[in-house]
Amino acid sequence: GTAAGLLPLLHKFFNNKAKNSLALGIFPSMAHSSDALFNAFSCTGMISLENTTPLLFFDQGKLEEYRGVHRKGDTLNGVEALDYLLEILLEKDGFLRDFFTLSRNFNLQYFTPLMATGCSLEIYENLRNILDISLEQPLLDIDISTSSLIYVLVRSPLSYSSEFTKGVIEYEVSQWMNESLGIDIPQVVDTIFREEYGDRLDVVMLMGGFDTKPLFGGIYERIKRFTQMNLEQNLIEADHWNKLKENLLKD
Repeated sequence: GTAAGLLPLLHKFFNNKAKNSLALGIFPSMAHSSDALFNAFSCTGMISLENTTPLLFFDQGKLEEYRGVHRKGDTLNGVEALDYLLEILLEKDGFLRDFFTLSRNFNLQYFTPLMATGCSLEIYENLRNILDISLEQPLLDIDISTSSLIYVLVRSPLSYSSEFTKGVIEYEVSQWMNESLGIDIPQVVDTIFREEYGDRLDVVMLMGGFDTKPLFGGIYERIKRFTQMNLEQNLIEADHWNKLKENLLKD
């Protein structure tokens, strides 16, 4: 979680060793204590200042409320969705390397996922309908239409490999973004085909470059008083804190 002070140190270590990484930032909900939110703000700010890794953000409350379906048909509830997401991403050969490079090439640090898991084509009929349901349970409260890049990973039975080529997926995603989100942004599409029976698809979309001012600004308003207390007691270094804060709250 982003409230853990170890996260920036880990990614600084990986970066110094020239290792590709991706930080999973689970933000405490706004109902959590000020110190938890302060730690989350500080942790994110340190990683952002050092630019050691891209961050994939989740809201803890939304993650705990998530209700989905496993591709085997079992229910997928709460934080199980995070494990399922990681399983999909790491099943794609070279994902960490390619995604790290992608974030660097587009100069993007912040991403958040949209997911549609275990979706039966017999029920949903087509990929466009599956893309639509990914909007029903966002895992972070942001304006998705402000995103500037989308990475799409589709996991499908091998029998659909000719139906879900990269070209077809790119076209469907482009039309969906235009009609459902009102945006036209660069996209990168990858596929995973499994030798298995069934008609279930998993779709993961990592939205990058969205407007973070409401997210970071809302957290900062909650922790202003707590921060001032820490500054007055010399528990945090003022110059470093100001750089960190300005970096997160910049226009």
